[in-house]
Amino acid sequence: YHSSGQVIYWFQWQKGAQAARDITLARRITSLTGYSIVPPMYLQGSGSSADWFIHEKKMPGLTIEISPYVGNRSIPLTYWDRIWKQNHKVGLFVAQDAAKR
Repeated sequence: YHSSGQVIYWFQWQKGAQAARDITLARRITSLTGYSIVPPMYLQGSGSSADWFIHEKKMPGLTIEISPYVGNRSIPLTYWDRIWKQNHKVGLFVAQDAAKR
């Protein structure tokens, strides 16, 4: 999880079956949260832990930006009820998905 933008990053140069699996997972998370999926940008990744995990472990690694975009500041507390409603099912869902692997 990350803070601001209501988007899901999923792509780090995956191909074939790995890309199909990962975009499917991102779409399923979208159906829970309503967040948009960021399309592949074919840019060098940031080197984040998600980028490393996707590359090294060949497993899905999503970065979910949870709040409406607020720029370079803390998320206002007024958003937290909305964020919880959009995300409270995600943890169990991804745990169940991972248990299938």
